[in-house]
Amino acid sequence: MFGASDAEAVKLHLKRDPTYYHFLRQGGVAKVDSISDRTDYKNVSQAFRTLNFDPACVETIWKIVAAVLHLVNIGIRPNDNVILMNM
Repeated sequence: MFGASDAEAVKLHLKRDPTYYHFLRQGGVAKVDSISDRTDYKNVSQAFRTLNFDPACVETIWKIVAAVLHLVNIGIRPNDNVILMNM
């Protein structure tokens, strides 16, 4: 959540608050002091370039990651009513 630039977060419709996302709340801790999301994001981005991933492919990967975060916020009740969690 903290690794991508503001422009990338906006493009993917991501909020900076990790507690907004049901999936990210499951660990109980939104930010771990010993982990740098920005460094990890930069390392993954560099790995994509090193492995010659096409920029369009990389963009699609980040879109899929964002979609998973968004889709996990959608729940279905037993009576088939769709509810939006944290929206």
